[in-house]
Amino acid sequence: MSSSLPEKRLAALYELLDFHARLKNADEGKVWARVVDKLAVALDAEAATYFSYLPAKRHLIPRYALGGFASFVTACAIDAATGVCGWVARHRKPALVDDAHRDERFFKDVDGLTGFKTRSVLAVPLIERREVTGVIELLNKRSGPFTAEDLRFALAACRATATVLRALRLEGAVTRRASRKKSR
Repeated sequence: MSSSLPEKRLAALYELLDFHARLKNADEGKVWARVVDKLAVALDAEAATYFSYLPAKRHLIPRYALGGFASFVTACAIDAATGVCGWVARHRKPALVDDAHRDERFFKDVDGLTGFKTRSVLAVPLIERREVTGVIELLNKRSGPFTAEDLRFALAACRATATVLRALRLEGAVTRRASRKKSR
């Protein structure tokens, strides 16, 4: 018997909280990849990508992807002036798109290149101290369009993860500074 979406969300929440509690270092790529895995399962998404954002170049760099086109996606930087993810990075707001091909922000060329058919999109900005550091994008919820509750869950998971990463970086900085003082 398969679990319902609320049960999947709850299980993902428990796993994410356990993951946060066990984190020892702030390897952002690995941490966000794990969050993408958990969100894709919890929200029943066909595909998902974690992008880091390079503000100086205004590019989104795919660092981790799930789905049939994952190897293609992780090989291409994306101009932040294009697509739903670019819009999310520029506006620092999440996006919930029920019909991707009818949304003016959607960059149709990616579907053409990958052969993947995007139907729906949920994209969340990763923000630290008012700066966008990346975007997580989930595609094609298997059981219908993404909902406002799905978006709320993804935002909460990403905010909690960003907070844990920041705490780990601060803890590391304090430890390094204390070590330098001791060695003097």
